[in-house]
Amino acid sequence: MFSSTWEDSIQNILEGSSPVLNILLIGFIFPLLSHFILKLTSKNFSSLDLIKQRNIVTYISELVVTSAALALQIYVGKDILFGPTGNDDETAQSNMENSQQLLFLSLQWISILYMWEFSYKLKFGKPLLWHHILTLLGIQLIIATLHEYPPSSSSPSSRFYLKFALILGFHATFDQSSYAALLLNHFKKSSTWDNVFIAASIDRIIFKAALFLGGAYLYSTALLAGDLVSGDDGEKTNWDKFWIVSFLPLTLVQST
Repeated sequence: MFSSTWEDSIQNILEGSSPVLNILLIGFIFPLLSHFILKLTSKNFSSLDLIKQRNIVTYISELVVTSAALALQIYVGKDILFGPTGNDDETAQSNMENSQQLLFLSLQWISILYMWEFSYKLKFGKPLLWHHILTLLGIQLIIATLHEYPPSSSSPSSRFYLKFALILGFHATFDQSSYAALLLNHFKKSSTWDNVFIAASIDRIIFKAALFLGGAYLYSTALLAGDLVSGDDGEKTNWDKFWIVSFLPLTLVQST
């Protein structure tokens, strides 16, 4: 017999109250299952070498996970960018906290996707490697910041950090067209797919530029208004000083 502690832990997992563990299990099992199904059902897939097979499974996983994360980010985006809805302060605060939890969930999906990709792909280009590392670093740092200074409808600095977390998430999830183009290219080698890559490149440039400009506007307005002050005594905390220095460089790298 399990001890009561073990029984409680197993029950928590089965009831879904351990979301990170559940997401990890799904995040690693789904790609392996996709690989197995493609191997059984697609002759084109089976004829490819292992590197290309794993690339295809990676693109499928990226499409699924980033689309799900993007849906969550769009769902909470209005409350985060323009303020939470609610007839009173308590309701508004509750809505803001719910938005933060859903946003954190989408960022967890991205983090798990990137960590799985490190362990699964056989070849990694240096630009993609640095992009993933910096995205993971940015996600962990902004989550740590928001855990120390939870979002409050009366705190401009916490609202700024929540908006930045949303923009950081958008940088990782607005790449569906690129994943689709890469996926199709592995199955179709016709020159007509050049148009798909061109469209994906234009799409990426437009969205990345818009996100960088939006982030720069958010940063400059917050800095000029003196909103980046999280200390109870009205002084800048170490997190405030860190993000004042690193916000624009990190946003710029994410936009490339």
